[in-house]
Amino acid sequence: MNTFRYVVLVFLASGLLACVSAPTSSTQAFPTGRYGSNDVQITFTADGRTEGAARATGEVWGRGRFRIDGDAITLIDEWYADGLPMPSCKGMPGRYRWANTDGQLKFVVIEDACTFRARDMQGQVWARID
Repeated sequence: MNTFRYVVLVFLASGLLACVSAPTSSTQAFPTGRYGSNDVQITFTADGRTEGAARATGEVWGRGRFRIDGDAITLIDEWYADGLPMPSCKGMPGRYRWANTDGQLKFVVIEDACTFRARDMQGQVWARID
């Protein structure tokens, strides 16, 4: 009888573990790469780095990092080019919902104390450049 209980418990535990570790069909990996919107481009790298630049010239004006948690992305600015005419949001995390449709990223603000970044990210369509 104890052996039977042990076998049943092992079976149930392995089934639960398989359910928890299996990816759901609604989960998609964040699509790293370079994206553009209007005159700005943002690069998201596989190692969690971001780089903002002028789309026409490629001149880099900001760098940071990002973290993905399901359909949420957290952005943290770390560096800005000298003379950039915007308030500093260095170290301030901004959290957004992201969606990828046909190579186009869209972000919806969840929470971001940096109103400048929130204004620029919210509602923009970021088309994949490469």
